[in-house]
Amino acid sequence: MAWGKTEEQKIAEKAMRDAEARAQQEQQALAAYAASPPGRADAAYRNGNQFFQLELPLHEKRGAKTLPGVPHAGILEEIESVGWHLEHASYVFLEGTSSNTPLPFGGVSVSSHDGQIVAIYLFRRISSQHA
Repeated sequence: MAWGKTEEQKIAEKAMRDAEARAQQEQQALAAYAASPPGRADAAYRNGNQFFQLELPLHEKRGAKTLPGVPHAGILEEIESVGWHLEHASYVFLEGTSSNTPLPFGGVSVSSHDGQIVAIYLFRRISSQHA
């Protein structure tokens, strides 16, 4: 009886480990898609919903600085490819923190507001066929 594993056993075990790793990567990719805006739109479409609403941060404001957000055109295009039509878009400022700094000698105070500009998109189902 030989000690250790044969070459065939080693190759078979490596193939099994590789297959398990691929399966885990596929599961992670599916979970990431399901959590993404297009994935959520796809699930709503498959669920038979007539409307799908999505809120995405557009810009972040910290004091006097406005930090750009992620462009939404690609996301909106992916959602429309599932079978939705962008019906309405609106934008709101969600205030995070604010502070007032009084100026010396009774001057006017300076206000600073932090928060996000959020885009709210409403989609309407355009067909009964899934793209």
